[in-house]
Amino acid sequence: MSGIFHAESGLMRGMGRIADLIILNLLTLLCCLPVATMGAALAALLSSVRDMVNDVGGGGTVRLYFRHFRQDFRQATKLFLPLLPLFALVALGGYLLLVQPGAQPPLALTALYLLAAFFIAGTALMAFLLFVNFENTLAATLLNAARLVVARLPQVLLAVLLCYWVPLVFLLSPLVFLWLFIVLLLCGLSGPAFAVTLLFRPLMRRLAGPQEKDGEEA
Repeated sequence: MSGIFHAESGLMRGMGRIADLIILNLLTLLCCLPVATMGAALAALLSSVRDMVNDVGGGGTVRLYFRHFRQDFRQATKLFLPLLPLFALVALGGYLLLVQPGAQPPLALTALYLLAAFFIAGTALMAFLLFVNFENTLAATLLNAARLVVARLPQVLLAVLLCYWVPLVFLLSPLVFLWLFIVLLLCGLSGPAFAVTLLFRPLMRRLAGPQEKDGEEA
């Protein structure tokens, strides 16, 4: 029985990982409060989760998170800010087409909106995933991300559903969003980040090469 609670047992390691994900979630929410730092906050989250998945030590979860936050702040901000107006348009379109009382848009228009929203969301997600794993120019990162959306459509669709459930629930049912607030607070960002990192880990390993970022295993 004592072996179950040993520091290196599967149970204790699993509980430690859950605790780390909760800490990362709270840190990311805190660092996302200023909109200008959201890009760096999300990049630091993905980098920290990547290191967790690959069992890369870094002197503690909090220290590791802020190390990535400082290292990638400028480039992650440059990557995120151009995406912000696109997300605003997606949110506005979602409200006007799907949420606004009495809205009955043509089916073709709704389908076009959903396709555009998925492409924008998927490209943004894959861009950050590539950004934290590989050294490249921002333009090349965005281009490669867009290509991956097409090449890995089923995986990207699943990743988008995992990562964008928060704004989706908020748009469709603010009341349900309030009920799920504690989930958002504890693991609404870090949980999906962990799942997506595992989902794309084989692909990232195949793509890994000389331009691989520090902190990831080859």
